[in-house]
Amino acid sequence: MDALFGTFELAVDFHPYQQEALSTLLNARAEGQRRLHLVAPPGSGKTLLGLEMARRLGQPAVILSPNTVIQQQWVQSFEAKAVDLDGLRQSQEQQVIDTDPTRRPPLLSLTYQKVSVKGTEGLHDNVEDLFEQLAEAGYRTLILDECHHLLAHWAHAVQHFSERLEDSVLLGLTATLPLGRAPRDLAVYLKLIGPVDYEILAPAVIREGHLAPFQDLVYLVRPTELESRFVARSHRALHQLLRQLEAPSEDTRQPALPSLSFWAENWLLEPHDAKGQVIPASELLSRMPDRAIACLRYLNQQGLDLQHLPWCPELEDPPALEDLAELLGAYGNEVLADQAPEQWQQLREALAELGYRFQQGRFRLRQGAIDQVLAFSAAKLRAVGEILQLEQAHLGEQLCALILTDFESTHAAGQRAATAGVLDPEAGGALAVMRYLCADNALRELSAVLVTGQTLLCSAVCAPDFVAAAQAWLAERDLVVSLQQTPIDDFVQISGQGSAWRSALYLALVTDLLEQGAINCLIGTRALLGEGWNCKALNTLIDLTAVTSYVAVNQIRGRTLRHDARYPLKVANNWDVVALLPELEGGLRDLQRLGQKHAHFYGLCDDGRIEKGVGHVDTAFEKLSERDLLQQWEAINHKMCQQAAGRLAAYTAWGVGKPYHNRQLSGLQLKISPELLALSAAPQANTGGPRRLPALRLQQLPRVQQARQVALTLQVQRQRQGFVAVQLLGWGGLLALLGSQPLLALLWLGLWQGGWWQWKQRPQPDPVDETDTLAPPLLVALAQGLCQALQALEDEPFWRDGAQALQPGWSQRRDGSLRVALSGADSLLSEAFARDLGEMLEPLAEQRYLLGIPQLTLQHTRQRFFADKLTFTEPEWVYLPLPRRFARSRGRAEALASALRETLGPLELLYTRQPGGQAALESYRRQRALPARLQPVEIWE
Repeated sequence: MDALFGTFELAVDFHPYQQEALSTLLNARAEGQRRLHLVAPPGSGKTLLGLEMARRLGQPAVILSPNTVIQQQWVQSFEAKAVDLDGLRQSQEQQVIDTDPTRRPPLLSLTYQKVSVKGTEGLHDNVEDLFEQLAEAGYRTLILDECHHLLAHWAHAVQHFSERLEDSVLLGLTATLPLGRAPRDLAVYLKLIGPVDYEILAPAVIREGHLAPFQDLVYLVRPTELESRFVARSHRALHQLLRQLEAPSEDTRQPALPSLSFWAENWLLEPHDAKGQVIPASELLSRMPDRAIACLRYLNQQGLDLQHLPWCPELEDPPALEDLAELLGAYGNEVLADQAPEQWQQLREALAELGYRFQQGRFRLRQGAIDQVLAFSAAKLRAVGEILQLEQAHLGEQLCALILTDFESTHAAGQRAATAGVLDPEAGGALAVMRYLCADNALRELSAVLVTGQTLLCSAVCAPDFVAAAQAWLAERDLVVSLQQTPIDDFVQISGQGSAWRSALYLALVTDLLEQGAINCLIGTRALLGEGWNCKALNTLIDLTAVTSYVAVNQIRGRTLRHDARYPLKVANNWDVVALLPELEGGLRDLQRLGQKHAHFYGLCDDGRIEKGVGHVDTAFEKLSERDLLQQWEAINHKMCQQAAGRLAAYTAWGVGKPYHNRQLSGLQLKISPELLALSAAPQANTGGPRRLPALRLQQLPRVQQARQVALTLQVQRQRQGFVAVQLLGWGGLLALLGSQPLLALLWLGLWQGGWWQWKQRPQPDPVDETDTLAPPLLVALAQGLCQALQALEDEPFWRDGAQALQPGWSQRRDGSLRVALSGADSLLSEAFARDLGEMLEPLAEQRYLLGIPQLTLQHTRQRFFADKLTFTEPEWVYLPLPRRFARSRGRAEALASALRETLGPLELLYTRQPGGQAALESYRRQRALPARLQPVEIWE
């Protein structure tokens, strides 16, 4: 059996990302690893990679799949690609791949159900017998397709199977990791499959041309007036309680309660856990990060001085509703529960209105009425109509749209009761979308069809054409089905009479008509149109679902990415519709849901980079205040509509067919105000009050200023010498005239006049040219110096002997944000670079070392009748903290300072445990030299 399988090869020219995946898995096996784990998106050749791994491992293999369709796909793929090198297949009756275990083929394709049938105690006896037969037959490789299904019983069955096969090798294949599942389920999964050995990223498959490029787009809507009033009313009690908890009590009969801000500050100064155990200040942010950050954000919003409190980057964000719930839960449990039980009950009721329940000592979010109102807002239907009109205007008859919802016509009864009178009972369902499209005059001509497991509907206007196309489709397949039409409002319900008519049949019918263009728009549920359903022609997706799990979102996004040979330049537009009330804390729930949906996925940015997370949709969705959202609302929608029309530009930006490194890089995004970018060299005026740390003059490099100082000094000296020479000529001519030498005087005065004219036309001295770069020179120099110092650290895991020197790469987003990443680096080095650069731009807190950067102001004054004047000011010192990696020792600190002197210019290294450094730290504590919004980013290249 082994020899028979060994005579075959696959007629496949594996792509670079596939070759890298195979190499990684085989190397892991060569090192003795028996659990191999590959993550690969649909269309990346996952089945072929599994077959090739089985071939190279060279031992009989059992392939397990979640259903019979996928089980047969393995057989079909092998038969389509296998090449018999020795002609043994003709001389042997045995099949190389089969689904019948009694034939003992080298490749046996089964389903998980086959090996997981339950008995009265444990697995069924037939399953145990099958395991015994397979073990005796010599099967030693287990290939687990769609292994994200291996949770609970299936996982235990497969684990039992693998234990029966001595020295077995287990290969898990999936397009979707079960992220977001219950911790116990995830632990079972990882115990069986092991950690991911290699992940094929969708951008690599797109670059190879095997998946369609795409754009992630968002359309923002404001809930209806009725919905908005409901959400605002739900916040009213909380806002009233917050005011009460900050105001002194007027009831002198009751003991005075500490205000919420006083309690939060006191807890940060003397932190303790739920059992009253003291938490060292150095461990606060690691042991209780949620409460610490919630307290810090709240106090920061109250305008309190936080210099004596711990700092972390997250505290600069305004407190979200989750922060208030965390803070109020701790305060209520420790203070109100004993001293003011009535107020404690009011607080619990107020937060219950917002979807929070007090459990195990803290408020925990449970999906509540506000989530339902925002997720299923009626305003989203209008957005769907506008998106479809936009897409139809640009695509015409090529429009092939899918509108995906969570359910057909209604959500759970308890949720309906909570939103009664606010949401329509059908809100958020596929049927509500269908009603809207069929009733809208501008969309009535659209060939819209709704399909679910129980229902098939089409618009009344297009019903005759749809029925005719459906009858032709059935006739081509010799299916005897009689179609009936039942008019309902503005659409028609289609039903069939005949033994073949069932949901699987009419789903295949609708899918084919969608592929052919007989239908332009399909409305359905993710349960039916999720995993396993494909339509290559899809080029527009409108996602109205509220699901955020990685598994579900990955399945939804994968619907439009199939390559369509008829349209080689296909670009899919994936739309999310988000309902917002930015002025209310809970009014951002839908936006938070958007962030969760995109958290694990790469997408195209407006600067051409491929970035993971919601930032690739727009920088506005990363960290945006209520005021910014209200101001940019219309601009965001306008920009999204422009992007939707620019499919060809998106295709070009994806770089299909171009080379790539297939690396995931860490980077840093900086949002700097235009005023700081253009900051002049003039020193800041002293306005009194606390000392302020001077801002970095981003356009001014110390080494350039130093060179300019020397050059200007020499230039002015030469000008002074020229001025003296011109004056001597003038005085000489005057003396010659007085001495009765007119000809000599005229000649002398002529020379004087020419010299004077040339001196007046002298150029403004600017002897040093700064490099014209996308980013400000000072930031470029800072990043370059850090990069050089990092690559010289031989005791770090990212150090490579003889590695090529790397340079930071800069790009700019449409809103002016700058991004920097270490192009060409591996993940470890790029992560170190991004983290360390971010730490250098943090506020001064408790860092061990500081870099003092002198900012010199040179004032060059042009004078009309005298030599130019050059004035030097005392240097203004700006301080940057040293990254923790370089602050571990004096030697490392000096190494970074030395590298920065080469790129930046003169600077001082200060140790904050000594008087000079301590004075600088205390003077400017909690201040930063570059007031900018920093955002870590993950980039693919």
